[in-house]
Amino acid sequence: MKNFCINYLLEESRQRIKIALDECFKGQIPVVACIGTDAVVGDSLGPLTGSMIRQKLGGKTFVFGTVDSPITAKDVGATSDFLKNAYPETPVLAIDAALGKKSEIGNVKLFQGALKPGLGVDKKLKEIGTVSLIGVVEQKDGGKSLLSSVRLSLVYNLATVLSDAFCLYVKESLERKTRYAPSFAVNF
Repeated sequence: MKNFCINYLLEESRQRIKIALDECFKGQIPVVACIGTDAVVGDSLGPLTGSMIRQKLGGKTFVFGTVDSPITAKDVGATSDFLKNAYPETPVLAIDAALGKKSEIGNVKLFQGALKPGLGVDKKLKEIGTVSLIGVVEQKDGGKSLLSSVRLSLVYNLATVLSDAFCLYVKESLERKTRYAPSFAVNF
């Protein structure tokens, strides 16, 4: 199992996240499931990233969980079941905000395996996805949730980096497929 941790402030963060995505997906284009709600700034990383990806890619992949149609805690179980049934052979990238240590704020963590949303706020929700991408937006302080005090600028900038990196990955993956596609020209 591969684990990656990249701070979004690094100049090369987009490129490093794109490389990590390629390590996990090997050129496959995943379905994207972005978890969270825009009702709480710190929990809006998923839906904001989903909206940005959908806008930038314009249909090149399926994106679930946007600002207009979020996947909230109550929707995770049904969405997970739907994705397994509707896309049984397609990998799913699950994106969510996370709490961590103060020194981890701004880190992007990517790992193979299902996302367990709600852990930082002591919720036990159904797992979702085959690869997980989380952005640490605040510290976990003795079980107390600080998601409502997260600055929008942090969430917005993290979402921009995540969506840019994912779109770079998709663009390069599609270019590789086109470049190496067999030619079916027929001579008569």
